Amino acid sequence: SDPSLYAGASGLAAAAGWYIIRRPHRTEIDRSPFTDHSIEVWVHGELFAGPGDSGSGPGYVQLMDGNRMILEKKAVDLVISINAPRWSKDKVEIPLFTEWPLTRR
Repeated sequence: SDPSLYAGASGLAAAAGWYIIRRPHRTEIDRSPFTDHSIEVWVHGELFAGPGDSGSGPGYVQLMDGNRMILEKKAVDLVISINAPRWSKDKVEIPLFTEWPLTRR
């Protein structure tokens, strides 16, 4: 048998495993009390995360409309640093992070 075939297969398996570990997962969702918009907070999986560290890695925050369309998206270094959103009828503010208008696309 060809040793390069085994090397290629093991490299593919390692890449697939890395993707599964690192793929983002939603950690939080907050829905507007005024509109059909929501804020979702996603974190990238950590290879060496300890107990209770699920929100301490990098990720992103996204604003979605009622049809699950992404209206805005912004990266964050530490997901745990994101504060609770403040909703109004025409905007959402995430203190010390961003402010987005509540529009439809």
